[in-house]
Amino acid sequence: GYYGDNHFNYWASGLRDYCQLLEWMEPRNVPHGTLLDMGCATGRFVRHAHADFTEVIGCDINRKHVDWIGQHLGTDIKVFQNTSVPSLPLADESVDVVTAFSVFTHIECFDTTWLMELRRVLRIAWLTIHGERTWRDIEPSWPLYPVLTSHPDYAQYRDLPSLPTDRLVFRWHAERSYSANVFYTDRYIRQTWGRILTVRDTFPALPHFQEVVVLQKLD
Repeated sequence: GYYGDNHFNYWASGLRDYCQLLEWMEPRNVPHGTLLDMGCATGRFVRHAHADFTEVIGCDINRKHVDWIGQHLGTDIKVFQNTSVPSLPLADESVDVVTAFSVFTHIECFDTTWLMELRRVLRIAWLTIHGERTWRDIEPSWPLYPVLTSHPDYAQYRDLPSLPTDRLVFRWHAERSYSANVFYTDRYIRQTWGRILTVRDTFPALPHFQEVVVLQKLD
């Protein structure tokens, strides 16, 4: 469901994101124990992570993705289907690193509830978001652009140099979950998310149309 027939670019995009994570982890001595990738799709990221982490787990709301990983990526990667309800079948403090690429960009209602659930299981969260720079620098070449410009509410905001609210949601009426695009200000991340988990770092993701937010549960 991603990248069409360009399977190499799909594979390479996962390696690119994994290398960025490792570059951040290594100087900080973050344990390579258990990694959970939320919204794992067909293993874009986890297929690289299992080379370094003791245990790799993926979850996705799409059952087809979960089944594909089970059939093609071997038994050393655990995978399960989650729902839009913030609940994970994992023990307390059982995960060293949680990654979520382009997941919180679509969670229209339960972002803080999901963070509370992640706080229960993790040490470090590596999440990508649509931030203030995404809003300010959006270009027609970005995959977000045609989706966003097709939304009827976007026209009233598109010329604004900054986000009009700390959390801006564009919703589509659809039966599937996560039919939304969500933007966050840095203030929202630090004041709202920061109440749940400590904000360790923020910087441009790769590719640069999203931001990485690194959160930590301090002992």
